[in-house]
Amino acid sequence: MDLTDAENLARALSGLLQEARRSIDEGREPPELVARVTGHLGCDLRHVVNVAESFPSWEHVNLQRGTDAYLAAYSPGAEWVGVTGPGREHTELVDMLAAAARGWERFEPGAVDYATAATGPDRTTEVVSLGLVLTRSPEGVPVVLSLRGPHEHAGPQCRLVVLAPDRTSATATRDEVERLMRAEDVYRGQVLSFQWSEHRGNDLVTFLPRPDLDAEQVILPEGVLGTIERHIVGIAEQADRLRAHGQHLKRGLLLHGPPGTGKTHTVRYQKPRPALSRSRRRRPA
Repeated sequence: MDLTDAENLARALSGLLQEARRSIDEGREPPELVARVTGHLGCDLRHVVNVAESFPSWEHVNLQRGTDAYLAAYSPGAEWVGVTGPGREHTELVDMLAAAARGWERFEPGAVDYATAATGPDRTTEVVSLGLVLTRSPEGVPVVLSLRGPHEHAGPQCRLVVLAPDRTSATATRDEVERLMRAEDVYRGQVLSFQWSEHRGNDLVTFLPRPDLDAEQVILPEGVLGTIERHIVGIAEQADRLRAHGQHLKRGLLLHGPPGTGKTHTVRYQKPRPALSRSRRRRPA
């Protein structure tokens, strides 16, 4: 047998093995995890579009809040599903599905992995560190959402994954979750310190308690506190008028001075909102 004959024989055997494997795969029932995902999406696994977005670890709580708000709006009864199997901590969801479909690994539905994240100086909440949920895009197309938290094997970031039968639905879902993340941002209105934190591995953001301070307890030169209030609070009170005139609402304020001059003390002061008059109070429903 010459070299050409040997090559032809090798190609024929390789093709025969591939055809046999294809026949076996087509006749085999898909694993439960794969069946759930593809059955919901209504397409074969090879046609599933995978769109992912990564966020810093301190955004994990906001990612959870944004996802919760999304599910409440588009699929209130949806339930989270976990994944069991070897190497799941550092394997992407789409890779786990592909490996399970080919029989390489046994990735199956299981318990959802949760972690704990801080939402304030003395408050915490549970966040999904590995799980997926069957839901729909804003346009009503079936999609799958998956969350993964920071892990020593997967890196210090949290991750949102959207599986969909088309890219438009996947990106629309991702964008809506991100929009809701900002709307539900747990850090808004909080006093924060950017340093090492004792809160469950969050190594940057720390919540600081905001004590109840009266204006008389903030010792500043005459007129300074009023200027700060107009610059910060006044902008918020006139937000609708400013937007109507095309003005932006981003107003930063830098307090500078030597230690002990009252910068942190001033930040902790929160101007009380004026009480509504009787005519403006809403009656209970």
